Amino acid sequence: MAMTEQKKQHISLPGISGTIILILVTIICTWFFTWYFTPKHAPKVNTEISWNTGVSKQNYDTPFRIALKPDLESWIKVAFVNNGDDKDEDLEVQLSLKNNNNIAKVNTEYNPELLEKRVVSNKTKNRFYEKISSLPCDAGIKHKFWVKDFIKSEQDFQSSIVSKNHNWTQKIVLHPQSSVMLQIFSTMAHADEKKGEVLVDCQYLPHYGSTMDGYYHVTIAYGLRSLIISKGLITTKESKTISGILTSEKSAKLIMDGIPVLEFAQAVLNALISNGYITRSQAQAAIDNSSKGGYISVDGYDPVILQFEILRILYANHVITLNEGQAVIDCAKQK
Repeated sequence: MAMTEQKKQHISLPGISGTIILILVTIICTWFFTWYFTPKHAPKVNTEISWNTGVSKQNYDTPFRIALKPDLESWIKVAFVNNGDDKDEDLEVQLSLKNNNNIAKVNTEYNPELLEKRVVSNKTKNRFYEKISSLPCDAGIKHKFWVKDFIKSEQDFQSSIVSKNHNWTQKIVLHPQSSVMLQIFSTMAHADEKKGEVLVDCQYLPHYGSTMDGYYHVTIAYGLRSLIISKGLITTKESKTISGILTSEKSAKLIMDGIPVLEFAQAVLNALISNGYITRSQAQAAIDNSSKGGYISVDGYDPVILQFEILRILYANHVITLNEGQAVIDCAKQK
């Protein structure tokens, strides 16, 4: 009798273990498929800091006729937007000025305007602090601080944009991709061998937003895109990517007047490198020159000078004519 009961127990144990294993496997598989196939909702805060240095850092050398114009007001801008997927984010924003510099006044743009109700801020002589409760997706804030002295470099201030679980403080660092293996000048279609010139039409280019160095940087971007597409310098896929950067509704609406201009410039540089019209070293030189010349700095680069540099290199490599590059520049000049 005892032997029979022990045998029954011995027989039933594997059945219980198998059931437990089956349940565990079901739970794990359900969790995995739910995690893998369910869209991830997460915030993505893009930030940008720009400032007016007050002086051109070098005599900019270019074959084009340009007239860099200084901004006589000393200011620094801090902008950020939540470009994430259906996920709010609590943020704390700080800006501290160094070298006895002071904040004179602050102008703030909220997008949407009702966002102001979620914000608590405090300003002292040389420091600004802000706390945002639940920054929604596709919402952003741009602060413009008028300061006593010009901001010469990133050493003149300290800033941070953080949340509980993430430090969103970021600085864009431009890195051109590697050059193609082919020799650039052997595969290049020289502009002076083409029939006629491609001159952009100013009336079809947007003119809005703020100016930098006396030029509308948005207009330069659209003009540059139009020129390289019309000249056939980039592929259809690259054209869609570059155009998407300019026109995407997910672009930071408050950052750089609606376009991520540095991201755009890097995409253009990489496309031109891929197609053999410029080299990586030339692209790096353009980036370096943009950090040395001009009056305005955006994360350490002058977007106007960077785009002028792209045109200069294309002209130097006989890819475009002087008139073609000059047309883009003239369309963007502040009247």
